Amino acid sequence: MKDETDNHGGTIQGSNLERSGCEELELLSTRNNALKFYQTIRREREGFKTGANSCKNENGDLVTDVQRALRLWREHLSALLNGENYLPHRDDEPESAIDGDGIDIPPPVYDEVRITITRLKNNKTAGADGLPAELFKYGGEKLVRRMHQLLRKQWADECMPDDWNLCILCPVHEKGDTANCTNYR
Repeated sequence: MKDETDNHGGTIQGSNLERSGCEELELLSTRNNALKFYQTIRREREGFKTGANSCKNENGDLVTDVQRALRLWREHLSALLNGENYLPHRDDEPESAIDGDGIDIPPPVYDEVRITITRLKNNKTAGADGLPAELFKYGGEKLVRRMHQLLRKQWADECMPDDWNLCILCPVHEKGDTANCTNYR
């Protein structure tokens, strides 16, 4: 469909879009919704922004290859979460079990599980399983008992489900160049 032009050289369809955007702003301003009003103005002023598909390496060179960019992000986040001196596990190394120094650590007791669940913070993003902390906090004593049984079983079997190793990380840009991984927390 070809757009018709108006008397000022713009398209009629484009004018309609601008008009509807202005009407939305006017409606927001009359409803005393300052937050949405300014968010809409900012969105219109800055325009559409795409997600980051590239990042800069330690030399400041732009990396556009997706696999290399993912590796840079993995290294950066690993250093943040595990410390600067962390050496990642290589694929050619055998997986070794963590052995203590012969000290037998008892399994978690019911009160430890109950207290830990009550100390969970509200209004936080759910994990990879999609279950929010409030579900566990307000699930009642039966849920606490079941969680305790599950943890004791995992403790006795000395294994952990693979899903417990999953996490969702959402890097938040602080300031500076958005292509630089170190500008995210």
